[in-house]
Formats: sequence, structure tokens, C-alpha cells
Amino acid sequence: GTVHEFGAVNVGYAAKRKVAVEFTLVETKSGRARWRGAGEFAQGSATLDSKEAANRLVAGLAQRWTEEAADTPFEYESLVAVHRAVRAFPRGAY
Repeated sequence: GTVHEFGAVNVGYAAKRKVAVEFTLVETKSGRARWRGAGEFAQGSATLDSKEAANRLVAGLAQRWTEEAADTPFEYESLVAVHRAVRAFPRGAY
């Protein structure tokens, strides 16, 4: 699989977190791609209020530091993106 996007922007007035992934199931004998799936998850917010922007900036920084300390950056976003990519995987014998 490939991670196409993995990042965040937080400038207080606007914030965005996004993860985008793509997977390919390859048949080992032929090298032929048997299935491809892609998924992403993004969430964002914006405000024009300066007090709210300051609060969001601090909250975003705290979230980043907490995730880094726990070694779980973008865990939720990553799980949702992967789920969205593999939910189209065909069921049954392949």
C-alpha cells in the first residue's frame, strides 16, 4: 500500500487533518493486480472569531503533542482511511 497524504495544517483560523491511502492486491505468480482500493479521511474547521481561533490553535497543538508522545499520530484518521479503502474488497474466495 501507499500513503498519499498524511498531514495537518493548523493556523488557528483554519485547521485540516487528512490521510489518504491506496492498496493493491497483486497475484504473485503473474504479477497482475487483482484488486485496488483507495480511501481517505479529512476533517477541517474554520472560524473568523479571533478568540476561537486562538483556542483552536492551542487545542490543535496539544493534540499533536499528545499524539506524538503516545506515538499515535493520525491514528483515527488512518484507521478510517484504511477502512474506506478495504470495504470494497470482494467477499468470499478470491
